[in-house]
Amino acid sequence: MKKLLSVVFIFAVLLCSCFKDNKNENTNIVMGQTDTSAGSGKKMYVNASAGLRVRSLPSTDGERIGALEHLTEVNVVREDASIVTIGDVEGKWVYINTPLEGWVFSGYLVNSMDQYYKQAIIGTWFLRGQEGGLVHVFFGDNRWLFGLYESSASEEGTWFIEGTRLIIEVQQYWSENTTYEYEFRFLNADTVRLTGPSSEETYVRAVR
Repeated sequence: MKKLLSVVFIFAVLLCSCFKDNKNENTNIVMGQTDTSAGSGKKMYVNASAGLRVRSLPSTDGERIGALEHLTEVNVVREDASIVTIGDVEGKWVYINTPLEGWVFSGYLVNSMDQYYKQAIIGTWFLRGQEGGLVHVFFGDNRWLFGLYESSASEEGTWFIEGTRLIIEVQQYWSENTTYEYEFRFLNADTVRLTGPSSEETYVRAVR
């Protein structure tokens, strides 16, 4: 009888030990998945002059956590699969962990500052103080025109953005193309300052 009780006791101890080991192993697996789920994320920039709301849920019904200023750098760590339209802008809800933590609408984010600057400069620009006169016109397909407002252009060519440099290549039909380079700085959404080799000029966006 004593031998039988001893065997039962040893078996119970071994069974508890195995259960404990399996429990610890399973716990470690779950913890490991949690620790590695976030990843390093993707750097993006806010492209919303009025700011961008951060919410607790991937929805406009989510509680407002805070707001991000225009051009703020964020780190996107995951995104909601659904494509949604807010106003007339299409995008997804994405989760960021810096500088705030929460959900933002990706329709107001851009991948790089070059992309932001390209979008920002598209349009018609007057030299400040000479509204209604000569204009630069920057098109989304990188065409460039220069001439009197709402008339045929006197010059045409292409334009590109590289960092904070605006490069305009003027098409010359009788000789080689001429290239102009400017450092630019946006003073606000509708005012840009161009600094060339020998001049600094401020332009304002034409408003119809």
